[in-house]
Amino acid sequence: EWREDASNQDSKYLRNRVRNELLPLLRELSRDGIESRIRDLDAQSRLLEKDLELRYENWSTGAETDSGLLISGIESEPEFLKREILVRFITAKTGIALSYQQLEKIIALINDSQSQWSFHLEGNWIILRKEGKLFCEKKMDC
Repeated sequence: EWREDASNQDSKYLRNRVRNELLPLLRELSRDGIESRIRDLDAQSRLLEKDLELRYENWSTGAETDSGLLISGIESEPEFLKREILVRFITAKTGIALSYQQLEKIIALINDSQSQWSFHLEGNWIILRKEGKLFCEKKMDC
């Protein structure tokens, strides 16, 4: 809830400086086009999301099996689709929302190594590469 008081005009707070100084300057420099540009970027983002969803649906028809994700099936895909495939595969199997850093590390492992490897996630989950596939396995506590 927004409340107007004297502190909202005090530039000693960074949020106020942004609101009172930076945003008006950006509006002036962009000839009041900043809101329009944000709307344009939002529309572009929605179009990209729709395209990605369609590409993923086309790719996923018969590509994923219960026995794992075939790495050769994603290697030739565009990078943004490869990332979406990995995120959806791992999230569906583990229930874990990957961080950007985790996804980057997994992609680096896939790209840099043909050998077997494992990558540990929270909740005792492990992503394994073996026999040309990715697997998600939950390690049991001893």
